[in-house]
Amino acid sequence: MKKKFIFNKIEDEEFINLFKQLDLLIINFGKPIKYSLHIASGVRICWGEKIVLNVSDEFFTKDGFPKSNEVYEQLEKEGIINDPNSLLEENIKKVNRLLKGKRVKKVKISKWKDLLIDFDDDIEIQIMPDCLERGFEYYRFIEFIPSLKDESNYESIHYIVSNDAGRPRLEIER
Repeated sequence: MKKKFIFNKIEDEEFINLFKQLDLLIINFGKPIKYSLHIASGVRICWGEKIVLNVSDEFFTKDGFPKSNEVYEQLEKEGIINDPNSLLEENIKKVNRLLKGKRVKKVKISKWKDLLIDFDDDIEIQIMPDCLERGFEYYRFIEFIPSLKDESNYESIHYIVSNDAGRPRLEIER
């Protein structure tokens, strides 16, 4: 099986949602959810000439200014992992509105496992491996497969892209 084919499975699937969970950005496709991308590396979402979301937006206020030390201290004190007042949270809402009901038009993957997901209206999700820590998992593409005996029972196949001494490697986990 060609490695690119794995990611082409989401072509023509509907975007469902984007959200942050701990240190991951998660993007779901298909109704009911058939595919899920769990991303721990660089993510950028562009619309035409504009960058709508960048994973580093979590370090800024909704207005795009750097968070103060007091904000970080308060979040830590309250045990808040995902700051509801960050630029990232604001931009996640924008992306969910922008992509609502849209279907994946085309998927491209580079030799470095950069993943580019195109939609109509010149919208693109860009996922870029950005860490050289040994064994670092850049992203995980999960395919949910209903059981033939019971459609409410799902199995899953995980396609994992991680660092292998500077070479992004794809592995399959069942």
